[in-house]
Amino acid sequence: AHTGADLVSYSLNYYVERRKSIAGRMEADSEEQASRAKRVDLVGCLLSTIMLCAATSWAAREAMGRLLSTSTANFDNLGPCLLSFSILTLAANALTLWVYLRSKQRSHSQPLEQELSWQPPEVPS
Repeated sequence: AHTGADLVSYSLNYYVERRKSIAGRMEADSEEQASRAKRVDLVGCLLSTIMLCAATSWAAREAMGRLLSTSTANFDNLGPCLLSFSILTLAANALTLWVYLRSKQRSHSQPLEQELSWQPPEVPS
């Protein structure tokens, strides 16, 4: 469940960032596009936070149940599961870092006039 939540969260955040990037490049209806980008960003943050809280609560509840249980359950498969989870999470984080570095590399290839004229978006209050 936790790995699935990570995957959905990464995908959702990637979608949100792509939508913001597309909205930022459009010239027509810039106020409407900015409003839409803020809305998409807010919904993405909200869904990501809900998923994180749900996955963490589920894992904590399961861990507490195991700690308080008096049964001598066999956890032979737990090691490979944790290793698989760690490898998948590492791969997802590496992919996220690669996309980030690639986007930074692309932004440095822009002409200097574009870099100097860029303004950061307003922070919603």
